[in-house]
Amino acid sequence: MRLEKWLVPSLILLSISIAFSGFFVGKSILALGKISQQVVVEQKINEDILSFSEAAVFLNISEEKLAFIVENSKLKDGKGIPYYKIDRNILFSRAALSKWIVYISENQSDY
Repeated sequence: MRLEKWLVPSLILLSISIAFSGFFVGKSILALGKISQQVVVEQKINEDILSFSEAAVFLNISEEKLAFIVENSKLKDGKGIPYYKIDRNILFSRAALSKWIVYISENQSDY
């Protein structure tokens, strides 16, 4: 008889705990989904940013030749190789380099 007395309250407590745990697990799964989407976006951004040596490989030229092109880009009236500098690091955008390659090939520019 004692067990029957506690059966209904224990079932209610069990139901409430299952509902709460389902809520928190669902919330965690949604948060993981948002984090994974953010990681994908960051990876896409990082794929577009090239270091100096990566840009040389992308262009299939030596780093010395790339350094020469970067130095002489200032003399090309704004049509030089697209790059940007953060501190002392020269970085390149893969998309901008691709557009630059099309531009110099259409205009028969020498480097």
